[in-house]
Amino acid sequence: GSSTHSSALLLDSARGAVLQWRREDQAFGKASGLAKAVAGQLKETWFRRATFENGTSLFEVAPAYVFSFYLVGDCTRRVTWDFLGAVLGPYMGRFLHRLRLLVDLEMDSQVVQCGSLGGSSAVVTASALRADFLRQAGEWPGDTVTRGARWLPPLIRFVAFKPSTSVQVRDDLQQSQRSFAVQGWGAVSIVGGDDDDAQHCSGACSDVSAEDGRGARAD
Repeated sequence: GSSTHSSALLLDSARGAVLQWRREDQAFGKASGLAKAVAGQLKETWFRRATFENGTSLFEVAPAYVFSFYLVGDCTRRVTWDFLGAVLGPYMGRFLHRLRLLVDLEMDSQVVQCGSLGGSSAVVTASALRADFLRQAGEWPGDTVTRGARWLPPLIRFVAFKPSTSVQVRDDLQQSQRSFAVQGWGAVSIVGGDDDDAQHCSGACSDVSAEDGRGARAD
C-alpha cells in the first residue's frame, strides 16, 4: 500500500524517537523539507509549551527539586522504616526515574519520633490544621544543604504520619480524609489506620520497642 512509501516519525513518552525517511516520498521533497516537518512535529509534542489552569499551583515550577520524605510518630511508640528497600524501590523508583528526565531531583529521608498534626483530639479539623500544623511541623528537622549552591531548589516534603491510635482528618465539609496538602510545603498521608493501610505499611514502616529503636533513622 501507499504506507510503505511514506515517511514517518515515531516518538515515545520518554526521549526516544525513530525517523523513517522514504526518499521516494514526494510530500517533503528534499532533506530540508523533511527537517522542517520534523521540527514542526517536535514543537507540537515534546517541546510544546506547558499550560496551567487558572489558579494557584501547589508548588512553583522549577528545573530542580529536593524531595524530603518523613515518617512521623506521635511520641507514644517509636517508629522506623526501610525507606530505600521497602518504599523507594518497590513503589516510587520507576516514577522518579521518569521524572528525572524532566527535572533534577535530590532526596533524603528522616524519621521523626514525636510529631503532631495539630490539636489534641482524635479528630483533626481543617481549621485546626490551618492554625497548628505548620507550627508543629516547624519543630521537625529541616533540610540539610550538602553542597555549595547559588540557588537552592524548592523543598517539597512528603510525610507518612503513623499514629499509635486512630486519627481522623476532617475537611471543611466534615468529610473524613486520609491525606492533605499544604501549598508550598508538601503533603501528608495518615498510614496504619485501617486494614488496607496497615497491610501496605507493615513492610515499610513499623513500631519498635525503645530498646530496639535506639538511634533508629532512615537516611
